[in-house]
Amino acid sequence: MTEVIDMPRKSRTFELVGYGKTIDLDRDICAQLKDTPFYEEACQIRDDARQARIAEIEEPSVQAARDRIIGLAKVHFGEAEGQRLQAIIESGMTASQYEALAPQLTPGRESAELRKLHAVRAELESALNQPAGDADFMAAVERIMESEKVTKSEAMSRVAAQQPELHRRFIQSKNPNLEIPK
Repeated sequence: MTEVIDMPRKSRTFELVGYGKTIDLDRDICAQLKDTPFYEEACQIRDDARQARIAEIEEPSVQAARDRIIGLAKVHFGEAEGQRLQAIIESGMTASQYEALAPQLTPGRESAELRKLHAVRAELESALNQPAGDADFMAAVERIMESEKVTKSEAMSRVAAQQPELHRRFIQSKNPNLEIPK
């Protein structure tokens, strides 16, 4: 059995009786216990203590850095953008994941696919908002007559030239059985 004799209180050393070793707590304990049966256990205890100490130091440091960056973002970019950044940080997203998603999240930095989708959407909305049938054609004719002070036949000619699809639907609405080539 190994006996440990404590040295005086101010000393940071102790002696392992039976092994003839004096251990200095201010130096690497693993190196000092190299030739003893305690070597692996001592190294494991030292490594576990280091990891616990590193985690103890890192966690508040990481949180403090996050809080500081978010605070600066809120001041510099405004509260809404600061909260957006905070949500991104708290999501756990990596920089490479954010880089891949950023074009879709930021207006003006859209991917080619997203720009194409926006163009298709604009075309569909335009088509849905286009007037249909004779009421819409005649409304356009009325607007031209009032704004340009022209006769009804002149306004109809202008609308037909400016909006051929609307004119085609007008003719089709008046003549449902007539096939009009595009």
